[in-house]
Amino acid sequence: MKQSLQADFCVIGAGSGGLSFAAGAVQMGASVILLERSKMGGDCLNYGCIPSKALLAAAKVGNEIKESSHFGWTISGGSGGF
Repeated sequence: MKQSLQADFCVIGAGSGGLSFAAGAVQMGASVILLERSKMGGDCLNYGCIPSKALLAAAKVGNEIKESSHFGWTISGGSGGF
């Protein structure tokens, strides 16, 4: 026997837009079906924006460590090739 789902909204894609809409709709009392064929969060969260920002932040910290001697700081330990 087949069962059917009933919902107020069906969101296709759990990227940033789909997740935001689904969360907002649920908070307002709607029932939501969320469909995603791959990883939750979409390309931005898993491959694009967020990972790129993490790499940029790490590079910035590395550069600040590298340049710290200009301000009288001596940093030791670690092995990053700075």
